[in-house]
Amino acid sequence: MPAPSRLNTADINQDGWLDLIVSCAGHYQRLKDTLDVFYGSPSGFQAENSQKLLAGYSALSTAAADFNRDGNLDLLVTAYSTPTSRVLPAQLFWGNGKPLDLEHPLNLPAESSAGVTQIDLNRDGWVDLVLACHQNDIGHQVNSLIYWNSPKGFDVSRVTRLPGLGPHGMTVPDRGNAYTRKPEESYVSPFYHTKGGRARNIAWSADASPTTELRFQLRWVATEGELQQAVCMGPDGAGSYYLSSGASVTGVPENSHWLQYRATFVPPYGCGTPQLQEVCIGFDSGS
Repeated sequence: MPAPSRLNTADINQDGWLDLIVSCAGHYQRLKDTLDVFYGSPSGFQAENSQKLLAGYSALSTAAADFNRDGNLDLLVTAYSTPTSRVLPAQLFWGNGKPLDLEHPLNLPAESSAGVTQIDLNRDGWVDLVLACHQNDIGHQVNSLIYWNSPKGFDVSRVTRLPGLGPHGMTVPDRGNAYTRKPEESYVSPFYHTKGGRARNIAWSADASPTTELRFQLRWVATEGELQQAVCMGPDGAGSYYLSSGASVTGVPENSHWLQYRATFVPPYGCGTPQLQEVCIGFDSGS
């Protein structure tokens, strides 16, 4: 692999294993190498379970997100340079829950795109693209770009241009969960011994703006050996959440001696996560 320039991770093929997305700077050696995707598996990473993009341009940054909202992660690849030009389209490769479709990209006009952020800027439910553009074939005074997404996809007529003087990068990690890019992250507490009591309510203290949300679930077991197999539950079972502080806890059997909570932080627009200070679980007598 010539001159790897940036590493990204995502579960592109949705098999539960993180994949490695390696940007290549092949133009420095006049090579066509642009990108390598190594798909994760229970046996690790293998060369035979990978994809190589030989597009002739160097890619400095990538961004994974479900841009067309079909449930699969797509991949935006910036186009920094070829041996002869800087005026190159960034390329968006569509995902289908399998290896990426490298044959039918969407080309987004740009000038030496060197950084990218994927975020829903206008809060319409569609992930937009911000491209940091470095230079054209004349100099560094070029526009960076916001490509606005919509149900009709990206359109070159829906672009906001931002004057710049040669930016090279932007944010380091992609917005969203590392596996799914959904706007949520979870904290899982240690397991606590109930000392014979049974959980009856859950309360918390947090700073959260009106556009963010905190969600809680609990799981419980009778013995320590069952801890990792237990399912997280809300008031209506798996898939539901406790959303209001002080909510009553339901469904806890009498023989549950170990308990754990999971807090899920939801910043719907990709930034401004809630800040959790304290979690309190009340027990029936016996604790």
